[in-house]
Parts: sequence; structure tokens; C-alpha cells
Amino acid sequence: MAEKKKKPPAKGRAIGDYFARWNQMIVAMQDEVVQSPHMQANLDALTQGKTDVEQLDAQQEMLKGQLAEITRNLEEKVSETNKQYSALRALLEAKYGTRAVELKKFISASQAEVDMTKEGFGDDKPEEPVKP
Repeated sequence: MAEKKKKPPAKGRAIGDYFARWNQMIVAMQDEVVQSPHMQANLDALTQGKTDVEQLDAQQEMLKGQLAEITRNLEEKVSETNKQYSALRALLEAKYGTRAVELKKFISASQAEVDMTKEGFGDDKPEEPVKP
């Protein structure tokens, strides 16, 4: 027997919209379950589900805050570390010169520098016209 696919929540609906709908139902059902006790299990499941979603939503918000802080710290550390790299590169270039072979040991070539070493780069030969 094929398993049923779970239907995702409606797109574009905010969690707050769900809370409002669920709260309205939970409050309104208090008197109704007295007259229709067979609805109590569903009401209990709705109430528990709402509580679970509230907890998960709070966790998610906390993690979003942590992620923002970690991202900010990471960007700052990358910037600081890159400044140290640049300072060392400048010192090495001052010592060996900007085009010295010795720099290859310390500094990887950029793609632009690699492209410059390709055959034909910088040739002053005119291009042959393309024949139709």
C-alpha cells in the first residue's frame, strides 16, 4: 500500500496566523466539548500541537539570533585574518619583489595571473578574420 505524502503548510501563511486560528478554535471549543465529548481528543491534539509549534518557533527564533551573531563573528574574523594575510604578502613582496619566483612558495596565483601565462596572452598579432 502506498504511503500518503504529508501535505506541507499553505505557503505565505505566517505562524502568527496559525496561532490566531488555533487559539480561536481552542477557546470556542471549551463549551462545545461539554455537549460533544467525542471532539475532546481532537481538541487535546490541537492544543498540544499548538504548544509544540510555539516551542519550536521560539527555538527557531533563538537559533536565528545565534546564526546572525555567528555570521557577524565569522565575517569579522575573516576580515581580520585577511588583513594579516595582506600584511604578510606586502612584507614578502617588499622583500622579494612583486614578480619574484620566490613568492610562489607563499602566494598562490590568482586566476587572472594564471590566464596571463596561457599561450597567446599578450601577443600583438592581429587576429585572423573569421571566414563565413
